[in-house]
Amino acid sequence: MLITNQLAVARCSGDEAAQFLQAQLTANIEAIPIGDWALSGYCSPKGRLLAIFFVLRTPSDFWLITDPQILDKSIQRLRMFILRARVDIAFNPAWQVGFSHVSCNGENGSLDLSQTPVESRFPAVLPFQFTLNIDGFPGTKEQNTFSSAASDSNNTFTLACVRQGLPLIFAKTHEMFIPQSVNLDLIGGVSFQKGCYPGQEIVARVRYLGRLKTRMIRGTIKTTSVIEPGTVVTTSDEESAQRGVVVDAAKNSDTGNWEVLASVPIAWLQNHSMTKTQIDGQCLSIQPLPYDLGLSD
Repeated sequence: MLITNQLAVARCSGDEAAQFLQAQLTANIEAIPIGDWALSGYCSPKGRLLAIFFVLRTPSDFWLITDPQILDKSIQRLRMFILRARVDIAFNPAWQVGFSHVSCNGENGSLDLSQTPVESRFPAVLPFQFTLNIDGFPGTKEQNTFSSAASDSNNTFTLACVRQGLPLIFAKTHEMFIPQSVNLDLIGGVSFQKGCYPGQEIVARVRYLGRLKTRMIRGTIKTTSVIEPGTVVTTSDEESAQRGVVVDAAKNSDTGNWEVLASVPIAWLQNHSMTKTQIDGQCLSIQPLPYDLGLSD
């Protein structure tokens, strides 16, 4: 069991926790079976992603897992909307998130979700299993079952997410994307059948009335630069003023290449100019995702 200090966890509890999160997050939280996971976004009123959570449902609680800086901001915001609801959101920096069974040993480890309905893609899409180390709560692991957090375990976790096309939001990409721009709607992270949540009108309008301009792709690149979330993605087409953005990236220690998730203009995908897509002047070689982007040829 490896610990990643790239993740932090908060506990949402109380008689009305399910209803509260249902009205705040993009996924159908009430439909998560006990013991299972979902991926869900948390949007601003303008439909921009403030956070993306891995959400675990246990018999009496919901556990929200994401980047530590993003989690802290999200908790503060969520607490503003509790009002008189019977809900409590707790956070302890000592709580740890461990993971195991990572499927990232080569490209053949990817899951094929092309034939899986969107609403069924979680938790099956997860290439790993989370375990919480939280003192005083039943079902969590003891401290001595965890390995120390290290850069290699952080990179292993990020690499698994990149290969499975699972996005997270970080400080540099806070309020940068709508859910569809990072494929959250393609992996069960957005419900278009449930009731309202912050930004729901914008998200639904893009689906039913608007025109989606960006989608997230996966690629590899050989570069000596460090690629971080928020890095600009360009094209060698001098006439194009459009830009893409790196969502997440991890270095493959076996090949020395970077593996990248990037949100790019759909126009780049439709005119087959992806061979011209670049980061730091180096060509991004596009790799398949385990799900279909649903773009017309």
